[in-house]
Amino acid sequence: MIKFNGVSKFFEDGKEKRIIIDNSSIIIPQNKVSGIIGRSGLGKSTVLKMILGLINPDEGTIEVDGQVIDSENAKSMEKLRRVTTGSVFQNFNLINSLTVEENIMLPRFFYENGEVRIKNLLDLLGLPSSILGQSVNTISGGEKQRVAIARALINNPKLLLADEPTGNLDLKNENSVIELFKRINKELDLTILLVTHSKNMALNMDKLYTISDYKLTETEYEADVKVS
Repeated sequence: MIKFNGVSKFFEDGKEKRIIIDNSSIIIPQNKVSGIIGRSGLGKSTVLKMILGLINPDEGTIEVDGQVIDSENAKSMEKLRRVTTGSVFQNFNLINSLTVEENIMLPRFFYENGEVRIKNLLDLLGLPSSILGQSVNTISGGEKQRVAIARALINNPKLLLADEPTGNLDLKNENSVIELFKRINKELDLTILLVTHSKNMALNMDKLYTISDYKLTETEYEADVKVS
């Protein structure tokens, strides 16, 4: 589903070049729940931005569903972000002036893709239909997270990306979110990629990748999962 082919990414820090990822090649499989783990500041969010085509690698290529990512190709990247992928962020990015339903349906305003299935999504995510007319200011943090996931899924994407989805949650609620993503994966046959600093979440992934020493590599053993 996602291929990194010799990918490197650098940033200029004054007169110095700061390495984020150096010559990394991985394959993230289709229809699995995969995770990228690493300490804060090592480049996990940068990896997601490259997958979304918001920034390009400095070396190598990234493919998503067979498409080579190129941030300078505005038309293809627009379709990628609105149709092929859905994104969920730690701070939800909901619009407070809109209702729950309006927030969920917002991507449809830009690109209609197939049947509207809001009722099915509410059932899948454990949200009552009575919530649709409420302002997002009146719902709980857990409900906001599920609304953000519903919005990410409304255009029937093939890939769901989530940036630190349990960053502000306690262990009980984190485990609930883990089970939710597993259910989404199973029922929608969806590829999911999460970035996290939670070892608990990392050990519940089908596939796990780490950023360490500027390399993005697959991790196979529990002892290799390091977050600090």
